[in-house]
Amino acid sequence: MKIDELTAVITESIMANGGTQDLARKIIADIEKAAEEDKANREPAKRGKSRLHVLLLDPDGVVPKDTLVCWVVKTESEVSSDLVLGRINDAATAYNQSKKGKRIPLKSLGDAIQNCPRKFYKRENPAEKTFIQTREPISVVSTGNSLDLKS
Repeated sequence: MKIDELTAVITESIMANGGTQDLARKIIADIEKAAEEDKANREPAKRGKSRLHVLLLDPDGVVPKDTLVCWVVKTESEVSSDLVLGRINDAATAYNQSKKGKRIPLKSLGDAIQNCPRKFYKRENPAEKTFIQTREPISVVSTGNSLDLKS
């Protein structure tokens, strides 16, 4: 039931039971005020945490079955994949030369991806930006490119 329909029903009920129009307006105003306060105090619905997975095509079974981890990095489309590690290394070097980086230096690729602030990945040329999509490592699932179809 919409709020307009509800107020009409409440007004009719008050009038039918011997109330005045002023009383009906006051009651409707109180109800609307309480609804607004309730709406302001209500916490937003929390979304469930999602998780990224990387499916690795391995028809020959070359990749080990041990747990592999990876991160997702986004660059502009014309950038070669070989440059991504260099850019992460450049950002980590710039961070380690900063005041905070001298106190808590980055020592590994995982440290650089998880702890290096985004501003160190930015460059003067917008085409050279590197975006870390996942700060936390995600699991890699290898597959042999076949489906187990059930009839």
